[in-house]
Formats: sequence, C-alpha cells, structure tokens
Amino acid sequence: MSSNHWGRGLAASVISFAIACIGQFPAYGQDLLNDNIPFAAYNLKLRPYVTMPNGQRNIISMTTRPDDDRLYVTTQEGKIFAVEENAQGQTQLVEWFNMRAAVQAATGRDLNYQNFAHGGLRNVSFHPEFATNGKFYTSAMENRPANTAGHNYLGNSVSNVAADSAVVEWTYNHQTGQVVTNSYRELFRVNMPVYDHPVKQMKFNKHAVPGDEDYGKLYITHGDASVQSATAGGGQNRNDALGKVLRIDPLQAGNQRYTTPGNPFNNDPSTLDEIYALGFRNPHNLAFAKDATNQSKLIVVDIGRDNMEEVNLIEAGGNYGWSNREGTFVHLPGGGYINGVAPLPANEASLGYIYPAAQFDHDAITGQGFVGVAVAGSHVIANGSDPNLQGQYIFGDFGQTGKIYTAKFDDMLDAVTKLDPLDPTRDHPSELTQAPISQLRLEFDHDNNPLTPALLHDTFTSLIGNSRTDLRFGEGDAGELYLSSKRNGTIYLATNTVPEPSALALVAFALCAGTVARKSWLKK
Repeated sequence: MSSNHWGRGLAASVISFAIACIGQFPAYGQDLLNDNIPFAAYNLKLRPYVTMPNGQRNIISMTTRPDDDRLYVTTQEGKIFAVEENAQGQTQLVEWFNMRAAVQAATGRDLNYQNFAHGGLRNVSFHPEFATNGKFYTSAMENRPANTAGHNYLGNSVSNVAADSAVVEWTYNHQTGQVVTNSYRELFRVNMPVYDHPVKQMKFNKHAVPGDEDYGKLYITHGDASVQSATAGGGQNRNDALGKVLRIDPLQAGNQRYTTPGNPFNNDPSTLDEIYALGFRNPHNLAFAKDATNQSKLIVVDIGRDNMEEVNLIEAGGNYGWSNREGTFVHLPGGGYINGVAPLPANEASLGYIYPAAQFDHDAITGQGFVGVAVAGSHVIANGSDPNLQGQYIFGDFGQTGKIYTAKFDDMLDAVTKLDPLDPTRDHPSELTQAPISQLRLEFDHDNNPLTPALLHDTFTSLIGNSRTDLRFGEGDAGELYLSSKRNGTIYLATNTVPEPSALALVAFALCAGTVARKSWLKK
C-alpha cells in the first residue's frame, strides 16, 4: 500500500472513530474523503496550440471578443496578446495592448505586485458592442493613489495594504487599430484588508441579446481578501465588495460612472447596489450556459479553505454561505483539514443559504501537504465534435494535481441546492444533492502529428511535467476549450471540443481556399 493510501486509511479510521463519538457526517452528496472519483469512459484530447513569446509564462486568462474569432491572452505582467493563425494553422502570440504601460502613462501609477501570486493584470472582457463602441474592461491590482479623493471605492472595507483592486474601462480605436492610451476610465476600486483573494474574472453574458435584461451587464468576481478566511466577515458583509459576485452596466450614464439596473439589492440601503450574489471565499471563473428552456445560467467556481471545492449555479441575490459554510458543511472558526468543518444542523433550511451544484474535497498526503486545494472552472461544452462531451461542464484542480473533472450540466441543474422550511421534501440537509463528477484522462498529441501515438496522462501536472499546474481554462469563439499553465507558458487546445465543420462550410472553404484568409488575419 502506498504512503498516500496508508495515510488516507488512517485518516478514515480517525474519522470513523470521531463519527461514532459525535454523530454521523451527512450521508448526502459527496462528503469528505471522496477521493475515489471514477475516470470517465472517454478522454479529453489535447494538443499544443501556442506558446508565449520570449519565455513569458504568467498566463492569467484567455477570452475572445465579439467581432473577432482570435483568442486573447492576458498575462500577469500586464500585457494582452492576440493569437494570430495563418492558413497553414501555424500560431503565434502578438502583443495587442500593453495595459501596464498604459496605466503608468495615464495615471502615473503602476500595477501592484506586492503579492505576485495575486498581483498585476487579472482579466480582460470586451463589451458586446465592441465593434461599434470599442469599449473593453480590465481588472487588476494597482498601487493605491496618493490622494484617494475623487476615486470610487466600493463599500466600507478597510485598507491595510498598498494595493487596490481596480476595474477600468478602455477604448479601442478601430480606425487606427490601437487602444487609446489616455482612455483609462476608472469604474471602481476596492480596499484590500489583506493582500489575498482580490478581484478576479469578469464576463458579459454571451447569450444575452439587445432587449434582454442581462444584455451589456458585466459580471465581476471578487475574493474575500483574507489570508486566514476565518468566520469574521468573509463574504457575508453586505456593505463591501469582498467575497461577492458583482454586476454592473459599465457604460457611463451622464455623471454616473456606471449603473446597476435590475440588481437584486438596489432598494436595500444595507447592501451595495453592485452586489449580485454574496457568500464567496475566492470566486474565480464565470461561465454562461443555456438550460433546456433556453434560459441562460451563470456558473461560478469558488475555492474552498481546507476541505471543499465548489461549483455553484448563481441566482440573483443568493447567499452561498462563506464564511459560515464550506460546501455542504458548517465552516468552524479557525478551520483545519477534516476537523475544520461539521455537519449542517437540522434547522439549516431556515438560514437561506445556497449550496454547490457539484463539489469535491481535499486530500492530505503525508509529508507533502494538501492536494486538490483549488478549483478552476471552464464552461459547458455545447458544440464539440465528441458527443461524450456534449453538455459537460469541465473543471479541475488549479494546484498540485491538475486533475481534470467533468459533470453533466443537466445533473447540476437537477441538483437540490436550496432548502425550504415549508417544504417537507426540502426541509432537511439530508435532502441536498450534487451532480456526480468524473475525472478525465488526457490524450495528448504532444507533437501535433496524428500519425504518432498520443500520450495518455491522468493529470495536467503529468502532461506539463511540473509539480504544480496553475491551471487556467479559456473558451474560444466557437465554444472550444483551451487549457494553460503559468508554469510553461503553453496554451493547449482540447481538439474534441472543436465543432465539426458542416458539409456546407467544407464546400465553402474549398471554394475559397487560397484566396480568402482567415478572418482573424484581417482584424487588429
């Protein structure tokens, strides 16, 4: 028996003894010690897509813009790159915007790297009307202004570090093909009590069209800014942006920097208007997917503390429990692996929390610390060439293992994530459920040659040959899935998530081959 299994067996024995003494852990969902997650009967097929130039590695996010099918890549150092692909399929990353230099030129300040793991540029998101208005938005850690007067700080969080989370609007000039450097327009800043879990990803709902309530609304995730993440504060304070999902219409309206139409707390004086949902620890990735009724649903993953990783379906005004809850458990003051959580109480239904639609626990390896400690999320595969992946939500472990997981989106929608004290079938914690999850093996076409055998890997860590992944996911213009790691600066394409071209498209391509370049060539 390996040391890992020996240690796990000992931990299980300790837990069994503790349960006998203090009562039974919940029998619902996937509780602690659920590390025997089965492999799916199909694999995720990957090939190298593009590598960062000049040895750069710190990829933070990958996205697209509405008028362009290229992939845009943000780096922690403050640069945004576009992937250029020629007719032969060869790719390279070309610098599109040096955001850090633009911040310095426009404000005299710099991005902040006091905590490099969380510093610098975090994300870019393009307005749905970018083709006409040229507006896009960045989230970053900036040095605090010497004089904070005139800056829009959200809420009453206290600042104990020299950095702020900052969300900024920029304007791109389509005629010159350049970002207007002095177009820097600050939307808001957030005080950081501790330099940890700052502003994260931002995204517009790709399914919303003009006339929809959600059209043009920018969703923003912000961590709880607490290294220890104990029960004091966390995501429950309603008058700060910490541990929240925010939503704004970012376009300037008269003398208002932005507006918050339709937000759930607009008429609540005790709660920030910008808050869309609360009770998060370190929410990262956002994804939008349509259900069977064609309604768009928002998925947000939340990194846990010591025990549970969460995949959440977000509802307007929902409270997702942190720091009073960690997954489907009570989070105890001080935390700790296994003994830092307790079963949900019998009266849990009266508290109004929303619980994960899928979750997985942490594993402890003797002498090596924890693995499975931070969830990274992607999106629901909707048009891929592999029918096994259709309707699957892909996510993984950000840290040491790089395990890649999948859950059926329909199973997530069917999960019981809320309790109701007035409904006898939903009034007890034992009635909560989560979507089953499976692990995906990685079938790696390491040399981009379909004639040579692919290499099979159980984890992304194994694939990149590093002890840590810093895993990131990206969604392409056609819904394809990209994976990257800060450790090697390479972006990988999941080839069985790329839609199959239709017969008509193949004919059109054949007719136009050699005369019409791929549209991304023509766009700057």
